[in-house]
Amino acid sequence: MKKGPSLLYAAGVSLALAAIFVAGCHKKDSPAEPAEKVPEFTSFSPAQAAEGATVVLSGKNFPADKSKSEVKFNGKLAVVSEAKATELSVTVPEDATDGRITIRIGERTFTSATDFKVNATAPGISAISPEKGGTDTEVIITGTRFAASSKVFFGGVEATAVTFVSKTSLKAKVPAAALNGKIKVTVGELEAVSAGDFWVKPSITSFTPSRHVEGATMTINGSNFSEDKTKNAVWFGDTKVTALEEATRTSIKVKIPGFIGQVKIAVEVKDSVQSAAQFTIVPTLSTFVTDGDPGATMTISGKNISNSATLTLGGSAVPIEADRTSTMIRFKVPANLNSGELMLTQDGLGNSMGLFEITNKWQAITTARSGSLSQTVSFVYDNKIYVAFGSGSGTLSARNLHIFDPASRAWTIGPALPATVGDRSLAACFMLNNKAYIGMGNYSPDRMDWWEYDPAVSGDGAWKQQGNFPVKGYGGINFAINGKGYAAYFYFGSGMNEFNPATGNWTQVLPASAAVDSHIYGAFFTLNNKAYFGCGQRSDFVVSTKMYVFDPANTALGMKELTGVTWPAGNVYSRGFSTFTMEGKAYFIGSDQKTYVFDPAAPAWTHKTTVPETITENSAAVINGAAYCWSPSGVVYRYVPSR
Repeated sequence: MKKGPSLLYAAGVSLALAAIFVAGCHKKDSPAEPAEKVPEFTSFSPAQAAEGATVVLSGKNFPADKSKSEVKFNGKLAVVSEAKATELSVTVPEDATDGRITIRIGERTFTSATDFKVNATAPGISAISPEKGGTDTEVIITGTRFAASSKVFFGGVEATAVTFVSKTSLKAKVPAAALNGKIKVTVGELEAVSAGDFWVKPSITSFTPSRHVEGATMTINGSNFSEDKTKNAVWFGDTKVTALEEATRTSIKVKIPGFIGQVKIAVEVKDSVQSAAQFTIVPTLSTFVTDGDPGATMTISGKNISNSATLTLGGSAVPIEADRTSTMIRFKVPANLNSGELMLTQDGLGNSMGLFEITNKWQAITTARSGSLSQTVSFVYDNKIYVAFGSGSGTLSARNLHIFDPASRAWTIGPALPATVGDRSLAACFMLNNKAYIGMGNYSPDRMDWWEYDPAVSGDGAWKQQGNFPVKGYGGINFAINGKGYAAYFYFGSGMNEFNPATGNWTQVLPASAAVDSHIYGAFFTLNNKAYFGCGQRSDFVVSTKMYVFDPANTALGMKELTGVTWPAGNVYSRGFSTFTMEGKAYFIGSDQKTYVFDPAAPAWTHKTTVPETITENSAAVINGAAYCWSPSGVVYRYVPSR
């Protein structure tokens, strides 16, 4: 049996390649280290403030550790109360004077482009309460030098509901479009900012994907997320994730954790918000088999498989064994189903494992045609099956070629036989050099003529008559080995004859032998450039159970009986059987519908399976690793051996 994809990592190969890479590289070839992120100081706000007020310095690449940044107001050291990559919150020091603001980070010093002005009349903010809230939350702002005309801004968005309580207190309601950030109060041209951020309740507008496997990256879109990814948390139901990949005010990227089922997504930033839509975890299927015999137990391994997950094959339900877990399920290959797409469905979503091939079972792939054909010959050309001659009924004429294409799983009626090629049944056929050679057959009188048919040529010109066989007859054995054709008609007095396609003539290589008691209607096949035959009727109409082998490369051995080997079930195969070979073994479909396999290494026959209906002579072929057989009514069955 074949296994499906696995997530197991070939660590040994990877380490070996890594060792080769390191050994072959010089220092100068090593990749350059990432460039240092140099801080930038772009602006400050407000432009003027009183001693003790907060001033926000904006830029990028500031250290998150506030002790790493030294800030001075015109040379006077200030206290850094809060540090983020894009801003520093600092307190105007006592006895500060007008002048430039400087930031020293490591060995670098950055200076403001304009002067800061100390203004004892400017407002200041000393506290905000609460420090988080949603729309319409009332926030009390405590400070100094407020006025009735004061305006309040949340993250740059103006609040429309502001109440002046006193020169030291304001009340403001959070506006609908508020963003995380500093609260700013303006009094005329003067302004004050809070030392810390006010956190607005986050919102989730969407997330993608809506379904995926564990370990995939999800993007959550919304507002009021923290730009510091460590201050966000994402909840998948009851599963909390704090290690985010990226975070901005409007989006978060996070790896999907392992869990089972459908959950809502929540983002927590001081406060939390839950998504309206649900996310569905898709089970990760790491290993599974792609084929198996009916009744065999198959295992599917993975992660996040729920107890409610169901399994289908070709759209039909397949029972799951009771020992299922979140990482493994088992099922028995159903004997009543055919090959098809294997699908695990969980929470209404299907997870396809592709085609599951039921092996060692004949599976019908077409329905019956209107009529029947029997006692035909068949051959394979261009991955299609050609059927001709025999007895036809209904709309199926034996005077036409009938062509089956496994790719489309359909029969078509091919060209008519030329008038010069006579009717016959139980004829002989073999392929040489992409041409079919057809001859002999039961008729009145019986046939001995042979014809070459070239499927690549259209019209009657595709048919060319060859030399006659030494005797008339039907029901013999015929095959091709190493570019030559062979046929024997023991019942009609003929031994083994060889056909040379270069001359179009037959030559006897072995005379008829009394030791061969399979005289007519025998079965035959070739393996390893040898022909095997037997199982036919003797001249006294008793069915032979003996098996013979013929080696064209060593005709001195004659037609040798295989001792200790008999055809399976003996005399039930006097008529109506087909053979084929694949993967170094031969298969025999008897008139009782049973299929046996012959292993020449044993040598022995083993019963494998049963065809649902009777298959007649010369009605089996192999194309692209699959065997096909067909009934007189044209129902085609497909078979793949156990792997």
